[in-house]
Amino acid sequence: MNKKDQQYAKTLKAIQDATDFIVSSDGFKNLTVREVCKKAGVTHGAFYHYFSSKDDLLMDRVNRLSLHMDDYYEKKLKSLHTREALKSFIDEYIRFVMSKEVNIFVEVEKTLYSQAHKENEILWGSKRILKYLIHKAVEKGEICSLLSEDEIFEFLQTMCSGISKRYCITHGRSLPNHSLQSEINKWIDSLYC
Repeated sequence: MNKKDQQYAKTLKAIQDATDFIVSSDGFKNLTVREVCKKAGVTHGAFYHYFSSKDDLLMDRVNRLSLHMDDYYEKKLKSLHTREALKSFIDEYIRFVMSKEVNIFVEVEKTLYSQAHKENEILWGSKRILKYLIHKAVEKGEICSLLSEDEIFEFLQTMCSGISKRYCITHGRSLPNHSLQSEINKWIDSLYC
Protein backbone atom coordinates (compact mmCIF):
# COMPACT_ATOMS: atom_id res chain seq x y z
CA MET A 1 0.00 0.00 0.00
CA ASN A 2 1.51 3.33 -1.03
CA LYS A 3 1.52 6.50 1.11
CA LYS A 4 -1.53 8.00 -0.57
CA ASP A 5 -3.56 4.81 0.03
CA GLN A 6 -2.37 4.66 3.64
CA GLN A 7 -3.44 8.28 4.23
CA TYR A 8 -6.83 7.61 2.60
CA ALA A 9 -7.40 4.56 4.82
CA LYS A 10 -6.22 6.44 7.93
CA THR A 11 -8.58 9.39 7.31
CA LEU A 12 -11.52 7.08 6.53
CA LYS A 13 -10.90 5.14 9.75
CA ALA A 14 -10.69 8.39 11.75
CA ILE A 15 -14.09 9.48 10.38
CA GLN A 16 -15.62 6.05 11.05
CA ASP A 17 -14.17 5.90 14.58
CA ALA A 18 -15.44 9.41 15.33
CA THR A 19 -18.90 8.42 14.07
CA ASP A 20 -18.95 5.28 16.21
CA PHE A 21 -17.82 7.20 19.29
CA ILE A 22 -20.44 9.95 18.87
CA VAL A 23 -23.29 7.50 18.16
CA SER A 24 -22.31 5.29 21.10
CA SER A 25 -21.85 8.11 23.58
CA ASP A 26 -24.38 10.75 22.44
CA GLY A 27 -26.83 8.88 20.17
CA PHE A 28 -27.54 9.29 16.49
CA LYS A 29 -29.62 12.45 16.90
CA ASN A 30 -26.54 14.31 18.16
CA LEU A 31 -24.39 13.13 15.26
CA THR A 32 -23.47 16.03 12.97
CA VAL A 33 -20.94 16.36 10.20
CA ARG A 34 -19.36 19.20 12.18
CA GLU A 35 -18.92 17.01 15.28
CA VAL A 36 -17.54 14.11 13.24
CA CYS A 37 -15.00 16.40 11.55
CA LYS A 38 -13.99 17.91 14.88
CA LYS A 39 -13.59 14.50 16.58
CA ALA A 40 -11.77 12.98 13.56
CA GLY A 41 -9.52 16.02 13.11
CA VAL A 42 -10.48 16.51 9.45
CA THR A 43 -11.87 19.39 7.45
CA HIS A 44 -15.40 19.48 6.03
CA GLY A 45 -13.84 19.20 2.57
CA ALA A 46 -12.04 16.02 3.58
CA PHE A 47 -15.25 14.59 5.05
CA TYR A 48 -17.16 15.23 1.82
CA HIS A 49 -14.39 13.53 -0.12
CA TYR A 50 -15.39 10.30 1.68
CA PHE A 51 -19.12 10.78 2.32
CA SER A 52 -21.76 12.79 0.50
CA SER A 53 -24.02 13.32 3.53
CA LYS A 54 -24.90 12.26 7.06
CA ASP A 55 -27.15 9.55 5.56
CA ASP A 56 -24.21 8.27 3.52
CA LEU A 57 -22.19 8.12 6.75
CA LEU A 58 -25.04 6.18 8.40
CA MET A 59 -25.16 3.69 5.52
CA ASP A 60 -21.41 3.15 5.92
CA ARG A 61 -22.02 2.32 9.58
CA VAL A 62 -24.85 -0.05 8.59
CA ASN A 63 -22.56 -1.78 6.11
CA ARG A 64 -19.91 -2.18 8.78
CA LEU A 65 -22.47 -3.56 11.23
CA SER A 66 -23.78 -6.02 8.64
CA LEU A 67 -20.27 -7.40 8.25
CA HIS A 68 -20.85 -8.87 11.71
CA MET A 69 -23.31 -11.41 10.27
CA ASP A 70 -20.92 -12.27 7.43
CA ASP A 71 -18.19 -12.88 9.99
CA TYR A 72 -20.58 -14.90 12.17
CA TYR A 73 -21.45 -17.08 9.18
CA GLU A 74 -17.79 -17.76 8.38
CA LYS A 75 -16.76 -18.45 11.97
CA LYS A 76 -19.77 -20.40 13.23
CA LEU A 77 -22.64 -21.12 10.84
CA LYS A 78 -20.66 -22.44 7.91
CA SER A 79 -19.61 -25.60 9.74
CA LEU A 80 -22.99 -26.37 11.34
CA HIS A 81 -25.77 -28.60 10.05
CA THR A 82 -28.32 -26.31 8.38
CA ARG A 83 -30.97 -26.92 11.07
CA GLU A 84 -28.57 -25.82 13.81
CA ALA A 85 -27.23 -23.02 11.60
CA LEU A 86 -30.76 -21.60 11.10
CA LYS A 87 -31.47 -21.74 14.85
CA SER A 88 -28.11 -20.18 15.65
CA PHE A 89 -28.70 -17.49 13.02
CA ILE A 90 -32.04 -16.51 14.62
CA ASP A 91 -30.49 -16.48 18.11
CA GLU A 92 -27.55 -14.35 16.95
CA TYR A 93 -29.79 -12.00 14.99
CA ILE A 94 -31.92 -11.37 18.07
CA ARG A 95 -28.86 -10.97 20.32
CA PHE A 96 -27.25 -8.60 17.84
CA VAL A 97 -30.38 -6.45 17.47
CA MET A 98 -30.69 -6.12 21.24
CA SER A 99 -27.02 -5.24 21.71
CA LYS A 100 -27.03 -2.10 19.57
CA GLU A 101 -28.31 1.39 20.30
CA VAL A 102 -32.04 1.85 19.65
CA ASN A 103 -31.51 5.22 17.96
CA ILE A 104 -29.20 3.80 15.34
CA PHE A 105 -31.70 1.05 14.49
CA VAL A 106 -34.55 3.55 14.12
CA GLU A 107 -32.42 5.67 11.79
CA VAL A 108 -31.22 2.59 9.90
CA GLU A 109 -34.80 1.47 9.27
CA LYS A 110 -35.75 4.91 7.92
CA THR A 111 -32.66 5.13 5.72
CA LEU A 112 -32.98 1.57 4.42
CA TYR A 113 -36.61 2.12 3.46
CA SER A 114 -35.77 5.30 1.60
CA GLN A 115 -32.81 3.65 -0.16
CA ALA A 116 -34.83 0.51 -0.99
CA HIS A 117 -37.36 2.65 -2.85
CA LYS A 118 -34.53 4.17 -4.86
CA GLU A 119 -32.67 0.92 -5.56
CA ASN A 120 -35.52 -1.66 -5.43
CA GLU A 121 -34.67 -4.48 -3.01
CA ILE A 122 -31.43 -4.36 -1.04
CA LEU A 123 -30.26 -7.77 0.16
CA TRP A 124 -28.08 -7.00 3.20
CA GLY A 125 -25.72 -9.47 4.81
CA SER A 126 -28.16 -11.05 7.25
CA LYS A 127 -30.84 -11.54 4.59
CA ARG A 128 -28.32 -12.98 2.16
CA ILE A 129 -27.01 -15.46 4.75
CA LEU A 130 -30.52 -16.53 5.79
CA LYS A 131 -31.47 -17.09 2.15
CA TYR A 132 -28.29 -19.10 1.57
CA LEU A 133 -28.81 -21.33 4.63
CA ILE A 134 -32.34 -22.17 3.51
CA HIS A 135 -31.21 -22.83 -0.06
CA LYS A 136 -28.40 -25.10 1.19
CA ALA A 137 -30.84 -27.14 3.31
CA VAL A 138 -33.28 -27.52 0.41
CA GLU A 139 -30.50 -28.40 -2.03
CA LYS A 140 -29.22 -31.13 0.32
CA GLY A 141 -32.75 -32.54 0.65
CA GLU A 142 -32.80 -31.90 4.40
CA ILE A 143 -36.03 -29.91 4.34
CA CYS A 144 -39.22 -31.88 3.74
CA SER A 145 -41.82 -29.15 3.73
CA LEU A 146 -44.58 -28.20 1.34
CA LEU A 147 -43.33 -24.63 1.68
CA SER A 148 -41.00 -23.33 -1.01
CA GLU A 149 -37.57 -21.86 -0.29
CA ASP A 150 -39.02 -18.39 -0.82
CA GLU A 151 -41.89 -19.02 1.59
CA ILE A 152 -39.55 -20.31 4.30
CA PHE A 153 -37.25 -17.31 3.77
CA GLU A 154 -40.18 -14.89 3.81
CA PHE A 155 -41.48 -16.31 7.10
CA LEU A 156 -38.11 -16.20 8.89
CA GLN A 157 -37.25 -12.80 7.44
CA THR A 158 -40.62 -11.44 8.54
CA MET A 159 -40.00 -12.77 12.05
CA CYS A 160 -36.54 -11.14 12.18
CA SER A 161 -37.81 -7.85 10.74
CA GLY A 162 -40.75 -7.82 13.14
CA ILE A 163 -38.46 -8.36 16.11
CA SER A 164 -36.21 -5.49 14.97
CA LYS A 165 -39.10 -3.11 14.29
CA ARG A 166 -40.86 -3.90 17.55
CA TYR A 167 -37.63 -3.30 19.44
CA CYS A 168 -37.23 0.07 17.70
CA ILE A 169 -40.87 1.17 18.11
CA THR A 170 -40.78 0.47 21.85
CA HIS A 171 -37.37 2.13 22.18
CA GLY A 172 -35.81 -1.07 23.47
CA ARG A 173 -38.50 -1.93 26.00
CA SER A 174 -39.87 -4.88 24.01
CA LEU A 175 -37.21 -7.56 24.01
CA PRO A 176 -37.88 -10.92 22.36
CA ASN A 177 -38.57 -13.49 25.06
CA HIS A 178 -37.21 -17.02 25.20
CA SER A 179 -40.57 -18.59 24.37
CA LEU A 180 -40.61 -16.72 21.03
CA GLN A 181 -37.14 -18.03 20.19
CA SER A 182 -38.24 -21.49 21.28
CA GLU A 183 -41.30 -21.35 18.99
CA ILE A 184 -39.17 -20.25 16.03
CA ASN A 185 -36.77 -23.13 16.73
CA LYS A 186 -39.69 -25.60 16.88
CA TRP A 187 -40.93 -24.28 13.54
CA ILE A 188 -37.45 -24.72 12.04
CA ASP A 189 -37.36 -28.29 13.42
CA SER A 190 -40.72 -29.02 11.77
CA LEU A 191 -39.24 -28.22 8.34
CA TYR A 192 -36.66 -30.97 8.54
CA CYS A 193 -37.11 -34.63 7.50
